[in-house]
Amino acid sequence: MPWPQTTRRGFLLQASAVFSATQGRTVPFPAQWFLNAHNSYPAEGRGVERLARAQQAGLTVFEIDVAWSPQLSQTFVSHVGTPKGGETTLKTYFFDAFGDRFSNVLLLIDFKGDQAPMVREIYDLVRSKRPLLTTFSPDRIHWGPLTVLLTGNLNAINQFRALMPASEPYFAIGNRQPLDNKPLAHPADYFREPADNFFRVYNFDWIHVESAKNEAAGAFTTAERERLRALVSAGHQKGYWLRFWTLNGTSREWSLSENFGSREAVEERWRAAKEAGVEMIATDEYEWAGEFLQKK
Repeated sequence: MPWPQTTRRGFLLQASAVFSATQGRTVPFPAQWFLNAHNSYPAEGRGVERLARAQQAGLTVFEIDVAWSPQLSQTFVSHVGTPKGGETTLKTYFFDAFGDRFSNVLLLIDFKGDQAPMVREIYDLVRSKRPLLTTFSPDRIHWGPLTVLLTGNLNAINQFRALMPASEPYFAIGNRQPLDNKPLAHPADYFREPADNFFRVYNFDWIHVESAKNEAAGAFTTAERERLRALVSAGHQKGYWLRFWTLNGTSREWSLSENFGSREAVEERWRAAKEAGVEMIATDEYEWAGEFLQKK
């Protein structure tokens, strides 16, 4: 029996449906989460206002990287695995900023290491928000105002999973991604394991579609569109929600290699991904992303 097509606070849940063979159910994904605010935090003077910008643009998916400082025995928001200690924390920058006033928010916590004290610290912080969190049981999703997806270091993700009580629904989910970011010739080869109640997302660099970094990708060809559709079809057959990073036009705040060179070029890829059934795309083009989501 498929899940009912329901809304929660005006939030469309039946946006794209992925059949999970492990659960035997059709699992909905929120349409508003299609475009994600990549690295929505300050780093070495870049993008200090990024979280506020993403919110103002109307985005509700925020990716924040975390790393452990052994010198200070604390976790900081950091793009690199060795924070200096002057960075902000996830609690201060994200949770305190929202003040628990979440509405259909997806937080991606990207682990830049697998130190056990860091995983425990982030686990305790997330668990402290348990009444607000979306929970995942084998037969249903109970949508809360805040959903947590764990990305990055697989060892850290598995440690976090092991800390969650086996007798309770998961209050965070994890992603899988290609080993060593190595492109594979056949789309089905990426999905050796089916999605399950915890590993629900498969996360790709866009090079798995066009085989070159964005800045060198050139025109988006018919063959590349077919490759994209084949990846989506193979992933959905194994029950995954699919996410790709990072599709930019001309952003200069992080790596220039993520840029396709123009707004027209990046929006062409966004549209192709949407049409193919991709659930999430990461981008630094927050304002363009907000306008794109409004166009539908």
